[in-house]
Amino acid sequence: MKNLIGIPGKKSKEDYRLSSKLIELLEPVSVEITQAKSANSLLSYIAIEDYDAIWIKWSMIKDYYIRFHDRYKKLNKFIPIIIILDNDIIDGALCQKNDYIFNIIIEPQLDSVFPEVLDRLVKFERFKNSLAPGVSRNIRPNGFGTFIGNSRAMTKLYSQIVKVSSTDFTVLILGESGSGKEIVANSIHEFSQRKNFPFISLNCAAIPENLLESELFGYEKGAFTGANKTKAGRFELANNGTIFLDEIGDMPLETQTHLLRVLSEGEFYQVGGHAPIHVDVRIIAATHQNLEQLVEAGDFREDLYHRLNVIRIHVPKLSERQEDIPLLADHFLRLAAKELEVEEKELLPETIQYLT
Repeated sequence: MKNLIGIPGKKSKEDYRLSSKLIELLEPVSVEITQAKSANSLLSYIAIEDYDAIWIKWSMIKDYYIRFHDRYKKLNKFIPIIIILDNDIIDGALCQKNDYIFNIIIEPQLDSVFPEVLDRLVKFERFKNSLAPGVSRNIRPNGFGTFIGNSRAMTKLYSQIVKVSSTDFTVLILGESGSGKEIVANSIHEFSQRKNFPFISLNCAAIPENLLESELFGYEKGAFTGANKTKAGRFELANNGTIFLDEIGDMPLETQTHLLRVLSEGEFYQVGGHAPIHVDVRIIAATHQNLEQLVEAGDFREDLYHRLNVIRIHVPKLSERQEDIPLLADHFLRLAAKELEVEEKELLPETIQYLT
């Protein structure tokens, strides 16, 4: 692995310590290290060389980060950037333009979080290799399920997945039906610290209103006719893991109220239950509907919407990633050939052009 470290040219003692600390942490994993002493030299290095990771001391670029971001974007590189802050105060510019930020680390926590960040970098490097020229198009990115495509829209999506997975925030995934929202949710879980715990999904539109609450929260024995024994709900089954609530826009208002309690208090009551059940669950919700319009119409709680809309991810539809159509066509032709046990077929160039 090649790593680029950006440290201010006029170093304080703390900057020197950070530089030596990073080198000390990176050396055991046999990586090449290049150090840049200014933002301009950092960009010059990036322009002529491909790196697996870029570690930047925030004090190096904070005064002209917007300019750095825009110049970096023009280089059309897709290298994970790790920003190292002196403290836990995040600059507004970093919040506005974070398309390429892989991780934000507070310097005193560098030792403790380094192994996790390195592990994700290794996974991400495998993902990049799977999209590299000359590599079989059938190799799928590690941790990205059945995603196919290396268009700009999909590359941005992959970057968001990797970044979001390092946090524990609630995520709202928006996209048309069939665009792959559940794959996004599952990928976030697989990249997260919760990956060894359950990933539980539930389509809110597929469960009748009168059964949805018991599906989510479970029920006590005798809570209703036919409740012959106590049953755990999806939230209890997902404890310490992730729950994916698909088509959240179809959730009844009464159930929305109970979901809000889980989000705010981390607890719920089973149907017919009297004792609260505490859970540690990450919630990822998805919908193809416009939740803002549902809020205005009174069909979706505004406070719940704000609780869910902490991090928003848009899954592109096919018309937004037309350059991926040849890859998708090739993938489905290979699948069909394997399933039918026949020779693989290829589309004519004019057919590919027509489809695209």
